[in-house]
Amino acid sequence: MAALRLVPASGAAPIDVSNDSALVGRDPTCDVVVSDGSVSRKHARLERRGEEWAVVDQGSANGTFVDSQRVVESPLRSGQELRFGAIPFTVEIEGADDAGATIVQSAMPEVTVIQSEPLVPRPPMAPPPLPVGPPPLPPRAGSPPPPPPRLGGAPPGPPPLPGAYGAASPVPPMAPPPAAPKKGRSPIFWIGLGCCGCLVLVAAFVALIGGAAMFATRGVVEAVRAQLTQIKAGDMEGAYARMSDSYRATHSSADFAAFVGRHPGLKENSDSTFTTRNVNNDKAHLEGYLMAASGAKETVTYELVKSGDWKIEDIKFEGESAATADASGGGGGGGSGGGLRVETLDVQKEAAENGTRVHIKIRVTGFSVKPDGDGFQMDLAEDLETIGPDGQRLPALSRMGLETLRDKTPVKDAPAEFANTLTLNGAAAPGTYVARLTVRDHVGQDLKTHEVRFDLP
Repeated sequence: MAALRLVPASGAAPIDVSNDSALVGRDPTCDVVVSDGSVSRKHARLERRGEEWAVVDQGSANGTFVDSQRVVESPLRSGQELRFGAIPFTVEIEGADDAGATIVQSAMPEVTVIQSEPLVPRPPMAPPPLPVGPPPLPPRAGSPPPPPPRLGGAPPGPPPLPGAYGAASPVPPMAPPPAAPKKGRSPIFWIGLGCCGCLVLVAAFVALIGGAAMFATRGVVEAVRAQLTQIKAGDMEGAYARMSDSYRATHSSADFAAFVGRHPGLKENSDSTFTTRNVNNDKAHLEGYLMAASGAKETVTYELVKSGDWKIEDIKFEGESAATADASGGGGGGGSGGGLRVETLDVQKEAAENGTRVHIKIRVTGFSVKPDGDGFQMDLAEDLETIGPDGQRLPALSRMGLETLRDKTPVKDAPAEFANTLTLNGAAAPGTYVARLTVRDHVGQDLKTHEVRFDLP
């Protein structure tokens, strides 16, 4: 069975085609890959037809040529030039019986021709050299004309006939193969590129401005989120200390705790987002949202003042402000339902190793509960603030969230009891002390402050 071989004119390694059909083109998936811009992605197909081969153009842009004739389909013979676009090959068909044959004239094979390309012109024959020497004398009158001069001892031949070798060839020179079309960029591409560049510049400018604003307000946001972290961890004393001096001068820690207890975004905070951030010298303003673990979302506004570090001057929710609310919920539209009641059950003092230990027991009634199976669930918290004989708050004996009760009771109106122990060292000043106990009802969103007094020694 005859095999086909394509020998590149460039001197590269021959290409053997052994399959019955092979696709030629620039696409890497082709059987014969020709990487040139003048070759289409799927240029032509080589087909074995019995003992012969043929080439079939696949609608290529720059054409398929057999011996300089552009074809759609043509049989192939050994020795022919097969050109794909501008890339020529010599056809070799294994076993083809054409060696040593003298071809005087052969009929053109049956091909489909799209466009005929002219043959290469023959070089013109150089004219014979002119004789060297003086010009001959004119003949005398009556003498026969001299024979024509011989060049090189040979008589001059007859003048060339028209169309003979050496005459000007009437065939025009062959046109070069068509070059691959150059693909330029359309105006829309350059307009789009320019627009994209402008958008990138604008985005970079906005990012620069936004980054500067974020950097300038970073300390303000960090102060607020640090307080939220302390509230969530139960460190109400630390959270209260982040309020400004003016707030703490007019509001006790119980007032602050009560305000926090009324807002899930504070006491159960899970996330915070601040969409507006302004810093003006030593004043700062934040607006955004606080998210609670339950999914509740509260709109909030923070006002801060710089006193060494950033301190929180006010926390504003819709309908309530920390600066105007007190422990009873007044001033902010909240308010206590008045159902909570707190009474002292017992106060005892005993000598300790380095001072005095005071035991205080209180009873709480009138709080709300929520159904839980065959019983009821309470959710109470107790805050402690201790005031010394001089009227000053004792931080070591004050704590927010001192104790919590989340017990289940079979009776809806069952009372609850808190037992607290205060230890005062031996250096404690004598006089009357006040233990200010604030009970917060998380179910009924209520609170009550109760004071217990005792004397030392």
